[in-house]
Amino acid sequence: MEKSNQNKYDLLGMPHGTATHQLRKKIMFSMMQRLGEDVCYRCGKKIENIDDFSIEHMEAWQQAKNPKEAFFDLDNISFSHLKCNIAVGKKMEKQPPIHGLSTTYKSGKCKCPKCTEATKMYMREWRKTNKNRKVV
Repeated sequence: MEKSNQNKYDLLGMPHGTATHQLRKKIMFSMMQRLGEDVCYRCGKKIENIDDFSIEHMEAWQQAKNPKEAFFDLDNISFSHLKCNIAVGKKMEKQPPIHGLSTTYKSGKCKCPKCTEATKMYMREWRKTNKNRKVV
């Protein structure tokens, strides 16, 4: 397996996973352009360059009651300029923490009783669903 990865690296000049990610992004950007969906969700201007292209969650998934579900919800996905997406992220960091979420506790933003209890509940559920999971 190691030799296969090295061969791919030698051929591509980068790790195979990195190359695959770049290819998927190129395909998505090309399809977006063909469909006329290459407009930034935030500023409304056309996304001209693949380097400016980013996938964005319209509603922050980290603060959702079910972050995993919110992360993969295609109805919550849009496209934006990378700088527009980053600007929103920086604003989110400055907002006060949302209490009662395990993600708030894990991010280090709050260790109040509500956030601590939410984390305990999350871990209990995680242990239940993953207790028979084999690590490969």
